[in-house]
Amino acid sequence: MDGYPRTFEDAQHCFLNKPVKYDEDGILIEDDEDEPLEEGQKKNFDGYLIDQAIVPKSCIVLTGNDADLTKRVKHLPESMITGTHYTAADMQRRLKAYRIANNSQVAEYSVSDFYDQQGISLFKKNCTTETDKALDSFKIYIERNEKPFNFMTYDEIAENKRNMEFLMGQMHKENRMVERNKQEEVVEQVLKKQKEAATKQRMAQLRNEQKEVLENKSQPIRSYLIDNLVPILTDGLLDICKRQPTDPVDSLAEYLFKRSLDVPYPDPTTY
Repeated sequence: MDGYPRTFEDAQHCFLNKPVKYDEDGILIEDDEDEPLEEGQKKNFDGYLIDQAIVPKSCIVLTGNDADLTKRVKHLPESMITGTHYTAADMQRRLKAYRIANNSQVAEYSVSDFYDQQGISLFKKNCTTETDKALDSFKIYIERNEKPFNFMTYDEIAENKRNMEFLMGQMHKENRMVERNKQEEVVEQVLKKQKEAATKQRMAQLRNEQKEVLENKSQPIRSYLIDNLVPILTDGLLDICKRQPTDPVDSLAEYLFKRSLDVPYPDPTTY
Protein backbone atom coordinates (compact mmCIF):
# COMPACT_ATOMS: atom_id res chain seq x y z
CA MET A 1 0.00 0.00 0.00
CA ASP A 2 3.06 2.26 -0.13
CA GLY A 3 1.98 5.47 -1.85
CA TYR A 4 -1.63 4.32 -2.18
CA PRO A 5 -4.30 5.58 -1.90
CA ARG A 6 -3.02 8.92 -3.16
CA THR A 7 -6.37 10.72 -3.28
CA PHE A 8 -9.80 10.67 -1.70
CA GLU A 9 -11.18 9.02 -4.86
CA ASP A 10 -8.47 6.33 -4.68
CA ALA A 11 -9.57 5.55 -1.12
CA GLN A 12 -13.19 5.23 -2.26
CA HIS A 13 -12.27 2.79 -5.02
CA CYS A 14 -10.06 0.81 -2.64
CA PHE A 15 -12.23 0.53 0.47
CA LEU A 16 -15.87 0.92 -0.67
CA ASN A 17 -17.97 -1.87 -2.14
CA LYS A 18 -21.51 -2.21 -3.39
CA PRO A 19 -23.89 -3.79 -0.85
CA VAL A 20 -24.27 -7.53 -1.36
CA LYS A 21 -27.85 -8.60 -2.14
CA TYR A 22 -29.47 -12.05 -2.02
CA ASP A 23 -32.76 -13.32 -3.39
CA GLU A 24 -35.44 -15.21 -1.41
CA ASP A 25 -33.52 -18.47 -1.81
CA GLY A 26 -30.31 -16.98 -0.48
CA ILE A 27 -28.64 -16.88 -3.91
CA LEU A 28 -26.32 -13.97 -4.58
CA ILE A 29 -27.83 -11.41 -6.95
CA GLU A 30 -25.28 -10.23 -9.46
CA ASP A 31 -25.31 -6.47 -9.95
CA ASP A 32 -25.32 -4.93 -13.40
CA GLU A 33 -22.06 -3.47 -14.54
CA ASP A 34 -21.63 0.25 -13.98
CA GLU A 35 -22.23 2.45 -16.96
CA PRO A 36 -19.05 3.91 -18.47
CA LEU A 37 -18.24 7.37 -17.15
CA GLU A 38 -17.98 10.34 -19.42
CA GLU A 39 -14.78 12.32 -19.61
CA GLY A 40 -14.25 14.24 -16.38
CA GLN A 41 -17.14 12.49 -14.62
CA LYS A 42 -16.45 10.89 -11.23
CA LYS A 43 -18.01 7.70 -9.95
CA ASN A 44 -20.85 8.09 -7.46
CA PHE A 45 -20.28 6.02 -4.32
CA ASP A 46 -23.59 6.82 -2.60
CA GLY A 47 -24.93 3.71 -0.86
CA TYR A 48 -21.58 1.92 -0.94
CA LEU A 49 -20.35 0.18 2.21
CA ILE A 50 -16.90 0.11 3.75
CA ASP A 51 -15.01 -3.14 3.15
CA GLN A 52 -14.29 -4.23 6.72
CA ALA A 53 -12.01 -7.01 5.50
CA ILE A 54 -9.29 -4.66 4.26
CA VAL A 55 -9.96 -1.22 5.73
CA PRO A 56 -7.39 -0.24 8.40
CA LYS A 57 -8.57 0.17 11.98
CA SER A 58 -6.17 3.02 12.53
CA CYS A 59 -3.75 5.09 10.53
CA ILE A 60 -0.53 6.96 11.25
CA VAL A 61 -0.07 10.28 9.45
CA LEU A 62 3.33 11.93 9.15
CA THR A 63 3.00 15.66 8.64
CA GLY A 64 5.49 18.31 7.66
CA ASN A 65 6.15 21.15 5.27
CA ASP A 66 7.97 20.70 1.96
CA ALA A 67 11.26 22.05 3.28
CA ASP A 68 11.36 19.64 6.25
CA LEU A 69 10.44 16.68 4.09
CA THR A 70 13.07 17.50 1.50
CA LYS A 71 15.67 18.00 4.21
CA ARG A 72 14.82 14.62 5.74
CA VAL A 73 15.28 12.88 2.41
CA LYS A 74 18.62 14.58 1.83
CA HIS A 75 19.97 13.10 5.08
CA LEU A 76 19.02 9.56 4.15
CA PRO A 77 21.91 7.15 3.38
CA GLU A 78 22.76 6.71 -0.29
CA SER A 79 21.93 3.01 -0.05
CA MET A 80 18.33 3.85 0.90
CA ILE A 81 17.64 6.24 -1.98
CA THR A 82 19.43 4.45 -4.81
CA GLY A 83 16.88 3.38 -7.42
CA THR A 84 14.01 5.26 -5.72
CA HIS A 85 12.16 8.50 -6.37
CA TYR A 86 13.83 10.27 -3.45
CA THR A 87 15.71 12.74 -5.64
CA ALA A 88 15.35 16.52 -5.63
CA ALA A 89 13.37 16.63 -8.86
CA ASP A 90 11.19 13.65 -7.96
CA MET A 91 10.54 15.00 -4.44
CA GLN A 92 9.30 18.32 -5.81
CA ARG A 93 7.07 16.54 -8.31
CA ARG A 94 5.61 14.16 -5.71
CA LEU A 95 5.11 16.87 -3.09
CA LYS A 96 3.29 19.02 -5.61
CA ALA A 97 0.99 16.16 -6.56
CA TYR A 98 0.39 15.38 -2.88
CA ARG A 99 -0.47 18.99 -2.01
CA ILE A 100 -2.88 19.23 -4.94
CA ALA A 101 -4.63 16.00 -3.90
CA ASN A 102 -4.62 16.49 -0.11
CA ASN A 103 -4.21 20.18 0.62
CA SER A 104 -6.64 21.54 -1.94
CA GLN A 105 -7.55 25.21 -1.88
CA VAL A 106 -11.01 24.47 -3.34
CA ALA A 107 -12.29 22.42 -0.38
CA GLU A 108 -11.84 19.00 -1.96
CA TYR A 109 -11.57 16.02 0.37
CA SER A 110 -8.23 14.40 1.18
CA VAL A 111 -7.28 10.83 2.08
CA SER A 112 -7.26 11.83 5.76
CA ASP A 113 -10.79 13.16 5.34
CA PHE A 114 -11.87 9.76 4.01
CA TYR A 115 -10.51 8.02 7.09
CA ASP A 116 -12.16 10.61 9.36
CA GLN A 117 -15.52 10.08 7.63
CA GLN A 118 -15.25 6.32 8.17
CA GLY A 119 -14.40 6.77 11.86
CA ILE A 120 -10.86 5.47 11.44
CA SER A 121 -8.49 6.65 14.16
CA LEU A 122 -5.67 8.90 12.93
CA PHE A 123 -2.41 9.40 14.79
CA LYS A 124 -0.49 12.40 13.46
CA LYS A 125 3.21 12.92 14.00
CA ASN A 126 5.53 15.58 12.63
CA CYS A 127 8.28 14.29 10.37
CA THR A 128 10.90 16.29 12.27
CA THR A 129 10.53 13.98 15.28
CA GLU A 130 13.54 11.79 15.88
CA THR A 131 13.16 8.31 14.43
CA ASP A 132 13.55 6.42 17.73
CA LYS A 133 11.06 8.67 19.52
CA ALA A 134 8.63 8.43 16.62
CA LEU A 135 8.80 4.61 16.56
CA ASP A 136 8.28 4.46 20.33
CA SER A 137 5.20 6.66 20.08
CA PHE A 138 3.89 4.53 17.19
CA LYS A 139 4.31 1.37 19.26
CA ILE A 140 2.52 2.87 22.24
CA TYR A 141 -0.29 4.13 20.03
CA ILE A 142 -0.79 0.78 18.28
CA GLU A 143 -0.71 -1.32 21.42
CA ARG A 144 -2.89 1.10 23.36
CA ASN A 145 -5.71 1.56 20.85
CA GLU A 146 -5.72 -1.61 18.75
CA LYS A 147 -4.47 -5.12 19.13
CA PRO A 148 -2.20 -5.85 16.16
CA PHE A 149 -3.79 -8.26 13.71
CA ASN A 150 -1.66 -10.63 11.65
CA PHE A 151 -3.40 -11.06 8.32
CA MET A 152 -1.36 -14.17 7.64
CA THR A 153 -3.05 -15.94 10.56
CA TYR A 154 -5.50 -18.62 9.48
CA ASP A 155 -8.92 -17.69 10.79
CA GLU A 156 -10.69 -21.04 11.12
CA ILE A 157 -14.03 -19.55 12.18
CA ALA A 158 -14.16 -17.16 9.23
CA GLU A 159 -13.10 -19.91 6.84
CA ASN A 160 -15.74 -22.29 8.17
CA LYS A 161 -18.36 -19.57 7.83
CA ARG A 162 -17.30 -18.88 4.26
CA ASN A 163 -17.40 -22.61 3.43
CA MET A 164 -20.84 -22.93 5.03
CA GLU A 165 -22.17 -19.98 3.05
CA PHE A 166 -20.75 -21.47 -0.13
CA LEU A 167 -22.27 -24.89 0.60
CA MET A 168 -25.63 -23.35 1.43
CA GLY A 169 -25.54 -21.39 -1.80
CA GLN A 170 -24.70 -24.55 -3.74
CA MET A 171 -27.49 -26.44 -1.96
CA HIS A 172 -30.04 -23.76 -2.80
CA LYS A 173 -28.83 -23.77 -6.38
CA GLU A 174 -29.11 -27.57 -6.66
CA ASN A 175 -32.57 -27.55 -5.04
CA ARG A 176 -33.76 -24.94 -7.50
CA MET A 177 -32.34 -26.98 -10.36
CA VAL A 178 -34.05 -30.16 -9.14
CA GLU A 179 -37.35 -28.30 -8.75
CA ARG A 180 -37.00 -26.80 -12.21
CA ASN A 181 -36.26 -30.26 -13.69
CA LYS A 182 -39.37 -31.65 -11.99
CA GLN A 183 -41.50 -28.85 -13.38
CA GLU A 184 -40.04 -29.37 -16.86
CA GLU A 185 -40.71 -33.12 -16.58
CA VAL A 186 -44.35 -32.50 -15.60
CA VAL A 187 -44.80 -30.07 -18.48
CA GLU A 188 -43.17 -32.57 -20.85
CA GLN A 189 -45.51 -35.35 -19.71
CA VAL A 190 -48.56 -33.12 -20.14
CA LEU A 191 -47.42 -32.13 -23.64
CA LYS A 192 -46.74 -35.78 -24.48
CA LYS A 193 -50.25 -36.83 -23.40
CA GLN A 194 -51.79 -33.96 -25.33
CA LYS A 195 -49.79 -34.97 -28.41
CA GLU A 196 -50.83 -38.64 -28.07
CA ALA A 197 -54.48 -37.64 -27.64
CA ALA A 198 -54.29 -35.39 -30.69
CA THR A 199 -52.64 -38.20 -32.70
CA LYS A 200 -55.32 -40.71 -31.69
CA GLN A 201 -58.05 -38.26 -32.56
CA ARG A 202 -56.47 -37.60 -35.93
CA MET A 203 -56.07 -41.33 -36.69
CA ALA A 204 -59.71 -41.99 -35.77
CA GLN A 205 -60.77 -39.13 -38.01
CA LEU A 206 -58.68 -40.52 -40.87
CA ARG A 207 -60.16 -44.02 -40.42
CA ASN A 208 -63.69 -42.61 -40.50
CA GLU A 209 -62.90 -40.60 -43.61
CA GLN A 210 -61.36 -43.63 -45.35
CA LYS A 211 -64.34 -45.80 -44.36
CA GLU A 212 -66.73 -43.22 -45.74
CA VAL A 213 -64.75 -42.98 -48.98
CA LEU A 214 -64.70 -46.77 -49.39
CA GLU A 215 -68.41 -46.99 -48.73
CA ASN A 216 -69.12 -44.32 -51.30
CA LYS A 217 -66.92 -46.01 -53.89
CA SER A 218 -68.29 -49.52 -53.22
CA GLN A 219 -71.96 -48.52 -53.27
CA PRO A 220 -72.35 -48.88 -57.08
CA ILE A 221 -70.69 -52.32 -57.00
CA ARG A 222 -72.96 -53.53 -54.20
CA SER A 223 -76.01 -52.25 -56.05
CA TYR A 224 -74.93 -54.04 -59.25
CA LEU A 225 -74.32 -57.32 -57.41
CA ILE A 226 -77.64 -57.15 -55.58
CA ASP A 227 -79.58 -56.34 -58.76
CA ASN A 228 -77.94 -58.83 -61.13
CA LEU A 229 -75.76 -61.49 -59.51
CA VAL A 230 -77.45 -62.24 -56.20
CA PRO A 231 -80.71 -63.49 -57.76
CA ILE A 232 -78.87 -65.90 -60.13
CA LEU A 233 -76.62 -67.13 -57.29
CA THR A 234 -79.69 -67.69 -55.11
CA ASP A 235 -81.39 -69.70 -57.85
CA GLY A 236 -78.25 -71.78 -58.30
CA LEU A 237 -78.06 -72.61 -54.60
CA LEU A 238 -81.74 -73.58 -54.56
CA ASP A 239 -81.18 -75.86 -57.56
CA ILE A 240 -78.28 -77.56 -55.80
CA CYS A 241 -80.45 -78.11 -52.75
CA LYS A 242 -83.18 -79.70 -54.87
CA ARG A 243 -80.95 -81.94 -57.02
CA GLN A 244 -78.27 -82.70 -54.42
CA PRO A 245 -75.58 -83.57 -56.97
CA THR A 246 -72.49 -85.61 -56.15
CA ASP A 247 -70.18 -82.57 -56.68
CA PRO A 248 -72.17 -79.48 -55.66
CA VAL A 249 -69.28 -77.08 -56.33
CA ASP A 250 -68.88 -78.13 -59.96
CA SER A 251 -72.63 -78.19 -60.40
CA LEU A 252 -72.96 -74.64 -59.06
CA ALA A 253 -70.11 -73.47 -61.28
CA GLU A 254 -71.72 -75.06 -64.35
CA TYR A 255 -75.07 -73.45 -63.46
CA LEU A 256 -73.53 -70.01 -63.04
CA PHE A 257 -71.61 -70.37 -66.31
CA LYS A 258 -74.85 -71.16 -68.17
CA ARG A 259 -76.62 -68.17 -66.62
CA SER A 260 -73.68 -65.78 -67.16
CA LEU A 261 -75.15 -64.65 -70.43
CA ASP A 262 -78.25 -63.56 -68.55
CA VAL A 263 -76.25 -61.02 -66.51
CA PRO A 264 -76.34 -57.61 -68.17
CA TYR A 265 -73.15 -55.60 -68.63
CA PRO A 266 -73.00 -52.79 -66.00
CA ASP A 267 -74.40 -49.49 -67.22
CA PRO A 268 -72.01 -46.65 -66.14
CA THR A 269 -74.91 -44.25 -65.91
CA THR A 270 -76.75 -46.53 -63.47
CA TYR A 271 -73.92 -47.93 -61.33
